[in-house]
Amino acid sequence: MITLDSASNNNTAMEELEELFIEELMDLLNGIPELTVIFSADESAAELKEYAEALQSDPVGKSRQIVAACRASGQRRADVKQIIVDGNRKFLWQPGGTLRVVQLLRDCETRWSSTYLMSDRLLELYPAVQCFLNHPQQTQIAHLLFTTPQYQLLHDIQTILAVPHAAQELLSAEKTPTLSAALPAFEILLESWIDLQTKLPMLSHYIGVGIVKIQEYAAKGRKTRAYALAMSIVILCGVTFIS
Repeated sequence: MITLDSASNNNTAMEELEELFIEELMDLLNGIPELTVIFSADESAAELKEYAEALQSDPVGKSRQIVAACRASGQRRADVKQIIVDGNRKFLWQPGGTLRVVQLLRDCETRWSSTYLMSDRLLELYPAVQCFLNHPQQTQIAHLLFTTPQYQLLHDIQTILAVPHAAQELLSAEKTPTLSAALPAFEILLESWIDLQTKLPMLSHYIGVGIVKIQEYAAKGRKTRAYALAMSIVILCGVTFIS
């Protein structure tokens, strides 16, 4: 379960979720051979297999390798920045023509959401990173380029994980009593994930696993005295939650 605090061990949440994706999807393909045989010629089966292979290749881990390679020296960081600047001048980057002139981010063990933030920044700057890795001087690291299925999968994973990340940002807000907002935040999270099950059908089952865990977490939260006390404090302070 993805917890919404800042403990350092929560930094593994997204890696664990990705591992769950891999295990479940590979079981589907390898554990039911009849299904593979029946639909082996079907386009959707081929697409599903590509997804499984992309998961097996560890796109989050590959993101970490790409970031490490692009930040390995001051010269490489400067080169990536210059590619962004030159591309902005020529409006090369799609869809808007320009990219923010910012650095790639490394993940950090003391922040649970840092892996999400690292991958999110990489996806944002990937057109420039792709150009950098394709440069003739970077042949030693060109193999790090994402395949199309890997890139799409990482984008889909980020879409899923953006929801609990937003909830974490809400509940970690400073100077405001946020415990009372926990259950409403969970409800919004659940609604968003249920919607994503339709938009990302290949990951629907795995999103469902997360939904069940959040439902269990919310059910336990409703029974705690701390939550009831937090709601009372909010009411006494004149803070009203509008459903």
